[in-house]
Amino acid sequence: MIIRRAVAADIAPAASLMAQAYATHFRPIIGDAALGFDQAHFAARFLRELTELTVLDADGVRGVLLVKDGHIAMLFAAETGQGHGAALLAHAEAHGAHSLEVFADNDGARRFYERAGWQVTRDYQREFAGAQHRFLRYEKPMTRQQHTSPHPEEARRAVSKDAPVRAGTSFETRSAIAPQDEGSRRSKETR
Repeated sequence: MIIRRAVAADIAPAASLMAQAYATHFRPIIGDAALGFDQAHFAARFLRELTELTVLDADGVRGVLLVKDGHIAMLFAAETGQGHGAALLAHAEAHGAHSLEVFADNDGARRFYERAGWQVTRDYQREFAGAQHRFLRYEKPMTRQQHTSPHPEEARRAVSKDAPVRAGTSFETRSAIAPQDEGSRRSKETR
């Protein structure tokens, strides 16, 4: 598996992956509004944000990561238990990600981030897809070592964000379901 910056050819498979994720994993949380997050919605978003989009390529796009200004706006891995979600999260952290939000009802995502050392810093409600939903903001406390000197592998990766990175992590995930679509309020965005 390789984690790399997305290119235009990745938009369609990444959009298909996310549309399927919303239709299956997020529909129980946000109801039928999840169906509005279709392939066209994600294709348009990924086209606009292509320079910030990262994909996990394991014989095709199997994971999506979107980080904006240190905030994980979207992280999703197609398969659980393969380490894909953990690899995407480690990649985001190595490139300065320090915050994210999840639906409070997404227990799998909450367990995933908490196992990785992320901590809830805020519990709030906001509009998403035409309705009020409860969210949790997570932040990752920096360790003393992160403040002073990064791990040699992380330092190598940080030198070139565009270079492909072979993923390898020290923890596995059983649930990589993490809706991170903060900027997609339907009332403020043309789909």
